[in-house]
Amino acid sequence: MVFGSVLYVFSLFMVSLAHVTSYYQVYLSLGIGMGLGSGLLYVPAVAIQAHYWKERRALAMGVVITGSSFGGIIYPILLNQLLFDRQIGFGPSVRATAYLTLGLLVVANCLMLLGLSTGTAKGNAPPPRPFSMRAVLTDVAYMVSVAGFFMVFWGLFFPYFYLQLFAVSHGLNATFGFYTLAILNAGSVFGRTMPNMLADHLGPLNMLTAVSFGAGILILALFGISSVASVAVFAVLYGFFSGAVLSLVSPALASLSPHPSQIGARLGIAFFLGSVCNLTGTPIDGALLTAGPYHWYRPIIFSATTILVGAFVIGVGRTLNARRRGTPWV
Repeated sequence: MVFGSVLYVFSLFMVSLAHVTSYYQVYLSLGIGMGLGSGLLYVPAVAIQAHYWKERRALAMGVVITGSSFGGIIYPILLNQLLFDRQIGFGPSVRATAYLTLGLLVVANCLMLLGLSTGTAKGNAPPPRPFSMRAVLTDVAYMVSVAGFFMVFWGLFFPYFYLQLFAVSHGLNATFGFYTLAILNAGSVFGRTMPNMLADHLGPLNMLTAVSFGAGILILALFGISSVASVAVFAVLYGFFSGAVLSLVSPALASLSPHPSQIGARLGIAFFLGSVCNLTGTPIDGALLTAGPYHWYRPIIFSATTILVGAFVIGVGRTLNARRRGTPWV
């Protein structure tokens, strides 16, 4: 966690120093440095919650993940104000966000030390089982569910990257287009908490299957969107459902783990495989969209199809896990 924090903040400062004509500098700092740093931050911050929460585990994980939603609201507005209103330049604007991130990560690392002691946590948990990669790869319910996550993540981030362009290309105000990302993240705040509250009672896989279908259907709604009001409503609703998907994946994976000591490893494996989708999904959308005139139906169909297929596969994994546990509330 500490190493990830240092690497992430250092890489963010290096982004502010990157030369506009040197692609390799942006690639190293923003792509590799911040990518590795965020990976080292995200998985431990989420996985540690599973060791300290049992009754309200899904809600606790959802509350932690809402931090990225608030960041998605604050950082774009902050950069917009610094770049265009104050006009202080790219480098100073990025360094301002880096200092803010540094302060927040210092607080986060200190809070990670609070909670149950190691001895208490061990006393309340059954003896840990030795981790076996073979056991993970032969866990049919887990692997089927991960395959479903893979498909959902492949199309889930299309609106996050292209909704602004979608709004502007349909004749809407450029300023409104910029704030669509903030609206989307505002909707995800509620999506990352309310469904997780239900997941503690109905089961995280049940809720994840439902919200994944909802996100896929909402992508298809882009075919009928062309006004400011409709884009705003879509941003709020999609933020809610996509935020629910992102926040429910971790508790769903935790529910598929046979022992709390294996949750971190299983989360890491699933997110490692899912990173392939995050890496390739939006470039595929861009290639399907092509440069003007934009063919919006292509990425819309691709994203909606992958999400809906993924939701179905998650439903299959949910059924396998329900049979294994002997209860439908999984």
